[in-house]
Amino acid sequence: MLGFHVLEAMDDQEPRLGLARLSSWSSYPNDHRTWRIVTPPLPMDEAMVQLRAMQRVPRKVSRWLNSLRWITARKDQIGVLPVREGSAEALLPLVQHVQTFLAGRSVSDQQVVQILRQQGVWPAAADAVLDYGSMHGYWAVSEGVRCLAPQTWLCQRCGSGYIRPVPCPRCGRSHCPMCLECQQLGMIRGCTRLLQRPHPLGPPLDAVVNLEFPLTEAQARASQFLVNFLDTPDAKAMVWAACGAGKTETVFAAMAEVLRRGGSVLFAIPRRDVVIELQDRLAKAFPTVEQLVLYGGQPWQATAPLTAATTHQVLRFYRRFDLVVLDEVDAFPYHGSQMLRHGMERARKDGGKWIEMTATPVVWPVKCPSITIPARYHGHPLPLPKHLPWKVGASVDAGFHLPAELAACLQGEQPWLVFVPTRQLCQPVAAWLQQNVGVTTGYCHSRSDQRQQVLQQLRQGQLRCLVTTTVLERGVTIANVQVGVLWADHPVFSSRSLTQMAGRVGRKTHAASGWVFFAARTISQAMRSSLQDIEYLNRQAARAGLLHGGIL
Repeated sequence: MLGFHVLEAMDDQEPRLGLARLSSWSSYPNDHRTWRIVTPPLPMDEAMVQLRAMQRVPRKVSRWLNSLRWITARKDQIGVLPVREGSAEALLPLVQHVQTFLAGRSVSDQQVVQILRQQGVWPAAADAVLDYGSMHGYWAVSEGVRCLAPQTWLCQRCGSGYIRPVPCPRCGRSHCPMCLECQQLGMIRGCTRLLQRPHPLGPPLDAVVNLEFPLTEAQARASQFLVNFLDTPDAKAMVWAACGAGKTETVFAAMAEVLRRGGSVLFAIPRRDVVIELQDRLAKAFPTVEQLVLYGGQPWQATAPLTAATTHQVLRFYRRFDLVVLDEVDAFPYHGSQMLRHGMERARKDGGKWIEMTATPVVWPVKCPSITIPARYHGHPLPLPKHLPWKVGASVDAGFHLPAELAACLQGEQPWLVFVPTRQLCQPVAAWLQQNVGVTTGYCHSRSDQRQQVLQQLRQGQLRCLVTTTVLERGVTIANVQVGVLWADHPVFSSRSLTQMAGRVGRKTHAASGWVFFAARTISQAMRSSLQDIEYLNRQAARAGLLHGGIL
């Protein structure tokens, strides 16, 4: 059985506790202290319980209790670990290699062993590397799942309590606790060793921001605010920007300043599609800085001073980043996920900075330093949604019809995004529009394999209308697009979702206005709140003199 001993240092001048894996390589060469085994081989989580218990007891009492326990039980388990001369020289290069790899990461021992195996290291040697490095403090070690109380566990990687005891082929137990929340990043069990090490400060970089356009007055003010924030005692700042106001570019100056100081930067976004789109923007803005982009299915072993990642991929990091930028903080799946919040907090170094950006804040005003960007770069006000009374059930049957004003507008030349509340409505609504309104129509939702292809067809004019769900409420910019929301009073549409949908309209200078229709039986609270937020930003922009391109 895979097991760990709890060891006790016999040298009174330097008392120490440690863990050792039960294997033929479990010796600690060139360590002149004598180590005594005080427990039988245990799974990692059980060994850590014993270790913490010993650390809470004074050393003299601990040694007396251990001796009494083993003598009473009449077990011949007390021994001294053998020392192999010359073994350390062979292990140290691999230990240092693993130490470098673990900088700023939280990785299971299985994943580290797999990486060593890919480099031609034999399993016994890989185990010895982890033993030696863990024992001598090259990295921190904890159990993958920690037992807080009987039948109560906590995952040490994602912070989730969604743990189930299952039979384990690794440690042989029939009730080894396993985390079900973050298993897509690799299994974490009670018998797993979780290895982690903070990331040191790197060399200063010559980071120069290369923007293709000058910042507007509002953007420049926000950019300077974020640069000044780096030298304040506050840990967190927030930016509220109107949809299409260009909030991403406002944080580039702060990112460059951290890179010039030798720090590392994370730009995290909840959605995979937006991370892919951000990749090109970062490459153009920071042409001299090495970058890493992480999302599902991408290799994660590389490192770079500037990292863009989905919030799920951030769970792999540990005290790595001097600056964490989280865009679309209110978006699914980050909003409401304690697991992803835990991962973002742990990825930031102690004393590091945190910047949150959103176009639809959950709470405002906030307690941390904050700034708003109420106007888009072209200076036109945000389009206001118009309510169209529409008494149609949530199905496409013989009595289905569209409001007359929306049907007439759909027959124009502009491309349209038509939002519906459920996946099941996408295909029948698209078929009805094509047959009864006479416009070429496609559809997509979260389970569509051809989402990017359909979006490209709409951009190129091959489609005039695209029926979709909230999956396209963010991160989509299409020139001159108009928006209609059917069943806008449906509970699935929050005020933030409706504001984001309305924000797809008028994002380009040559098409700075357009139609936003909310077709619904009644005006829901979410619809009312969305309209109030848009009106608030327009008033803020007017007071600041930022609407030079349009009339409020």
